Amino acid sequence: MKRLILLGILALFIALPAWAAEDRPAKLSDINRLLRSGSNVEQVLVELEKRGLGFRVTPSAEKRLKEWGFNDDQINQVNRIATGLPLERGDNAPKEQDNKPVDFNDIPADLPTKFPIGYAIGDDVRDSQSRVMSRAANAARLNYKLYTFERFALYCSPRRGDDLAKQLKELEAKLVKQLPASLANATEAKTALLVLADSNRDAMKMFQSIEAAYQAEFPDYRTDLDNRRWTHYVASHYTIVDGSAYSTNDAAMRPLSFGVGRMMAAHIAYYSEPHTLATGMGNLVETIAKGAPSVTLFSHSGEDEPKIENWSADFKQRHAAKKLPKVRQLFDYQITHMKPRHYVESWALASWLAREPDKLFAALYNCRPADKTMYNEVLEVYSLTEEQFQQQWHNAIAP
Repeated sequence: MKRLILLGILALFIALPAWAAEDRPAKLSDINRLLRSGSNVEQVLVELEKRGLGFRVTPSAEKRLKEWGFNDDQINQVNRIATGLPLERGDNAPKEQDNKPVDFNDIPADLPTKFPIGYAIGDDVRDSQSRVMSRAANAARLNYKLYTFERFALYCSPRRGDDLAKQLKELEAKLVKQLPASLANATEAKTALLVLADSNRDAMKMFQSIEAAYQAEFPDYRTDLDNRRWTHYVASHYTIVDGSAYSTNDAAMRPLSFGVGRMMAAHIAYYSEPHTLATGMGNLVETIAKGAPSVTLFSHSGEDEPKIENWSADFKQRHAAKKLPKVRQLFDYQITHMKPRHYVESWALASWLAREPDKLFAALYNCRPADKTMYNEVLEVYSLTEEQFQQQWHNAIAP
């Protein structure tokens, strides 16, 4: 009798999948073993939801899952589990906006004009970027609200978002009115995310989630943000602003609008834009939004270089004193080494180039190939000699 009981208990354990009794998160090999034992994909997903994942959902992992019978929707479910979200079920899908997972693929892609920019390198890369951004926003678990526009999206708490949405809508209208479609439509909401965090802690959570989603690490940037040397972080597809450093929405609009301009340059040039025009475009859009530039990517102490309050006056003074650099030097600036005066020079250059905005677009777009440089493209597109370029950008603000 005892032998029969033991055999019965042993049979129960044999019937269970090999890893079901373990506490560790599931690995790819566990998924394969469970499928080979007779479980279907939906049963595997339920088990993954219980156990969590012990691997990153990389492109190679997704390829492996497809080989084992997972379709695109089921792989999306695996990505939800990877970011700590439950499986999406028809009977328990979240209804409230604050708890709704962020999904940039739900954002309409069509722009009000037919200019073929948006994210100019193709639907596959655009969709991949929007998927990564969705994953990062969900993994941070901030439970913010997503406000969508035609050219960018805002992710923040309704406490500040409702008012900021009005200001960003006004900025978008100004961009459409003041810029040609080639520049105004450079970004789209699927791949241009603005995040206003309620606190430095939330900003750090979002930054770390982006690191994980892109499978990249930026320890120096993370340290600067953690130490509050940075109050905002701006990249090609997202801008993170520590809202605790900006007590009013008017103040927060400065780094947010800067981020819009920075992303516009990156999307047109496909990351080939010189840092001079990356920041210059950022400050140009900030000026459209707020009337004057002020944002730099780093905070500068008095020992380093004091903040410049009036950029136009500073440019004019240095122009009169013949202390401005050669224009060619500007195209070699690196963001990590730029001082406040370098931002002033970059803003002046972008402002001058933007007087013929279609040419500015053409120069940015044409520098995408590896064998092209922005400096040479500006000379060609604007039909300038080096001497003419030098003289005319000096006259941009200080005639």
